[in-house]
Amino acid sequence: MSLEEFHILLTKHSEYQEVNAQMRSEMDEVKQNLQIEPNEVLLEKWKRKHRRNHT
Repeated sequence: MSLEEFHILLTKHSEYQEVNAQMRSEMDEVKQNLQIEPNEVLLEKWKRKHRRNHT
């Protein structure tokens, strides 16, 4: 059995599908609740580097 055949067999298994759906749901929830505030120090470093590279 090749790795591709094994992967197809695994992904059709009901327990795999259930775990995969739960994981995707949790990841979507995390992404929705994630609010990233830019770190001011890193932002300033990036700005200086960006300006040097584009002048």
